[in-house]
Amino acid sequence: MTEEQKPSEPKSEEQDSIVSSGLLPWKVELGKVLWKWIVGGASLGSLVTILNTTELPKLALGAAAGGALTGGGAIATALLAPTLKKTKQGADRVGEGIAGLAEEKAQGLADKVLGVDDRYLELQKEDCQASLCDGINQLFTPLLEEIFVPLSMTFTDRSPGWEPKVPEALEEPDLFMPLMSSKQKEAQIWKWLKRAETDSNQGSSFRRMAILAWGGYGKTTLLRHIAYIYSSKQHRRYDVNAKVPIFLSLKTYGKTIAATPTLTLSEMVMKYHLPYLSRDLLLPENWATSKLKAGEVVLLLDGFDEVKEEIRPQVAQWLKRELREYPKSIAILTSRPKAYDDQPIATKLEMRMRIWVEPFNVPQQEAFIQRWYEYQEVYTNNGRSTSDVKRRATEKADKLLGQIRERPEIEALAKIPLLLNMIATFHRLSPKVELPKRKVDLYQAICKLQLVDRPGAKELETLLTETNAQAILQKLALDMVLNDREKTVTHDILHDRLSQYLQQENERVNAEELLEEIVRVSELLVEKELQEYEFAHWSFQEYLAAKEIFDRAAKATFDRKDEKLVRDRLSVPEWKPLILMYTSLLKNPSALIRSMLDQNLTDLARAALQETTKKVDPAIEQELERLSTQVMSSTYDTLAALLKAEKWQEADKETDKVMLEVAGQTERGYLNEEDLRKFPCEDLLTIDRLWVEASNGHFGFSVQKKIWEECGSPMEDNNDYKKFMGKVGWYLESNFVSYSDLKFSPSHSLAGELPITISFSRYSFESFISFHHLPYLFSRAKTCRL
Repeated sequence: MTEEQKPSEPKSEEQDSIVSSGLLPWKVELGKVLWKWIVGGASLGSLVTILNTTELPKLALGAAAGGALTGGGAIATALLAPTLKKTKQGADRVGEGIAGLAEEKAQGLADKVLGVDDRYLELQKEDCQASLCDGINQLFTPLLEEIFVPLSMTFTDRSPGWEPKVPEALEEPDLFMPLMSSKQKEAQIWKWLKRAETDSNQGSSFRRMAILAWGGYGKTTLLRHIAYIYSSKQHRRYDVNAKVPIFLSLKTYGKTIAATPTLTLSEMVMKYHLPYLSRDLLLPENWATSKLKAGEVVLLLDGFDEVKEEIRPQVAQWLKRELREYPKSIAILTSRPKAYDDQPIATKLEMRMRIWVEPFNVPQQEAFIQRWYEYQEVYTNNGRSTSDVKRRATEKADKLLGQIRERPEIEALAKIPLLLNMIATFHRLSPKVELPKRKVDLYQAICKLQLVDRPGAKELETLLTETNAQAILQKLALDMVLNDREKTVTHDILHDRLSQYLQQENERVNAEELLEEIVRVSELLVEKELQEYEFAHWSFQEYLAAKEIFDRAAKATFDRKDEKLVRDRLSVPEWKPLILMYTSLLKNPSALIRSMLDQNLTDLARAALQETTKKVDPAIEQELERLSTQVMSSTYDTLAALLKAEKWQEADKETDKVMLEVAGQTERGYLNEEDLRKFPCEDLLTIDRLWVEASNGHFGFSVQKKIWEECGSPMEDNNDYKKFMGKVGWYLESNFVSYSDLKFSPSHSLAGELPITISFSRYSFESFISFHHLPYLFSRAKTCRL
């Protein structure tokens, strides 16, 4: 007999009374559990004392239960408590101290009976379980766990070329650092979380992390992944203890914080976060405070950069104040680098660890595409996960990967998780169409896909196909950019703007209906809390605004005032992505690139030249080449002067700065494997020549490479590798030598001691000399015929 066929057991009298009370099912379960506990004879006297000294919301436990507990105050109550207050009657009778003890016992009993943490964790899990990719209207929204690919991350807390302050407890190299294999980097966040919970120092760097990356790199997805792992109780997979994750969108709550600066973090959680998850979630009023103070929380603060700039200092000040109150709990904040670094000194928020998200490498791209395609194929086939379905998924994934590998311009886009998701979506819906070659073409293809192709293919009766919806969105995007780079807009303002745009386009469409379909069907606009709207990703807003400027300028044959919007902002860093997209739209970008050169914006001009596929005035290309040569010459002036003065340690630090500048990674602060693989040969040869000449052949990358080859060109951490390190003076008597103990002198140092491997931390050689990166450096040196 199956479970469904089994006859139901007769209900007891108390069960009948509980079920008939009309309560929510989980409250009914509480009543059953509590009643069984009571009738089992477990400390009935103490229970009555607790109930009599605690004012709790009433929950009928049934007539029998009520009758058993009426002595002293008619208590037909439950131990579910959004508030737990001492009653005056209880305080008078048993004294303040006993009432406090009873209060604590009641709270503990309520938590135990109800499993309030479990209820919260379930809701937080539900909120974070879907893989929501900004801007992508997928056929099937996969669960995060099914397609999540761990991000590679590295740590740095220093400015390039300067000796950093040593954080505590970084003697274990695998906790830290850029010099790790991809798999090690992908596990880093959990190693840091493990260290955060085991570090006895309440000022531990590992309890205050800032995760920095540009848009589309997966910062939010990472926080959602962490929240999902903890809330689904899968933390043991990563050898960490159970925690309560609290995911807070700073973009959502920034205005609230600025408007009510006296609001506390625990009040934020109780008054805003919990109701957002569920209005039926009732927790004790001190639940958040007690969890935070006990260090049981992982606080996930998403989108510091998405807080409006004018209120960002207030939010930073608030975070500093509130995080000081809970030193035991872990806090992880995400932000774009510029917003995090460019804070006013007086209110600057500084987390103790700066962590950088790296672009997707080839294995990560392959893993994501394979998982993504398998998910889509399985659910297209009604959940059937048979060998033929998996084979088709693999075939389609391989075809897409083949296109990516054959096209360097697409391969560059595939390093950004958001764009890779877009590429996969476009390819699956248009498998016979060649992938777009440029970023601007990809965005145009996605917009067309979301606004025209998919609604048409599904034969939806939608206003999107009856109107020029993209033209409407372009106007909105540009207005938001011009209005202090708005990221969100309220419903009322948005409605008024859409009405205005529709009138300008001579569209006889209801603005409210169009808005609803843009959000529901295209997902290029998304509705957030509090009836606010934003573009699905900032990059869509940039593209659509650039396209609007381009369209306006193209129509204005004699009046180029619209392009002036771009020309007047060439030197504004925040406008760079929009400017590059606009440049790539132009049929002849020579005049605009000339304006960049006239304003000495050589880097912007070079990036614009790389972005366009159109022919550019040869004179501009020649001038850029000449300027690049001049820049390269001036780049090495300081290094050459330091080496000539035999200031070897200062020259070593300057080498760090120079190599970062050349690779364009000054902001990031370190070079990764790909940077080394593609490091310009001319610059590598120049650096090596300066070192070799100044030291009479004692120092230089070519000197190190020769010694490395003599030791067998070791590609892994083995005896040959340690032999190499010993020969250059980095590993002596079975110990790694600290940076400060190097000799910094051709007369006393071993050959090849300097320069130290580029742009890596110098806490100890165990941290920064690694077999994972040196082979790439020496391999590049070999390719460059060093």
